[in-house]
Amino acid sequence: MKRTNRFEGRRDRVYEPVFNIQENLSLIAFGGFFLGGVFLGALVVSWLGSDAAESLTAIMGNFLQSRQQQDLPQTFLSAFSSSALLLLLLFFCGFCAISAPLIFAVPLFKGLGFGLTAGSVFAACGIDALWYVAILILPNLLISAIVLLLACRQAFRMSRKIWIQVTAGGAPRSAPAVAMGPFLGRFLIYLILIGAGAVIESILYHIFSPSLLLP
Repeated sequence: MKRTNRFEGRRDRVYEPVFNIQENLSLIAFGGFFLGGVFLGALVVSWLGSDAAESLTAIMGNFLQSRQQQDLPQTFLSAFSSSALLLLLLFFCGFCAISAPLIFAVPLFKGLGFGLTAGSVFAACGIDALWYVAILILPNLLISAIVLLLACRQAFRMSRKIWIQVTAGGAPRSAPAVAMGPFLGRFLIYLILIGAGAVIESILYHIFSPSLLLP
């Protein structure tokens, strides 16, 4: 009898999935916007005419030369500021009840920037840019992109809670409570992670950029 009860208990046990798709639909949507931005940015580069392509190549060449002349703190500030500003924007969007369109625009903008940058580097330098993108751009991009996607989800949830409270009208008890502490704590962690990604990019750039100089 004991063995039968034990096996029945195992059959009745409910195993929760590691990644619940239904609970993370917003995160999946933000990821789709990011990938769509990457694709759109690369597509824009391929659609440019010869004159526009030459101008973009010249701009990218000047950018790469300026990055090569930067010291370690300057490289860190350059890598940190671009993602930190987007994170700050998401932080304030969390306190706005109608900021959902702007929140969805952030991953699209982030992906568009990477698509334009990578596409321009490949257009200017060809296959020689592969290792440059893989070693000097992708590591921090992956870290900052994941952090910003998580921040988008948190900002969207906070904005939705505020929207429900604002529109609850005469039934405030039905509106979810807005917890400020966890929201602030998560964004502080996100800021630290973005800083860590910028440190990694700075170190990788100053170690490998001499051997990955692009023409």
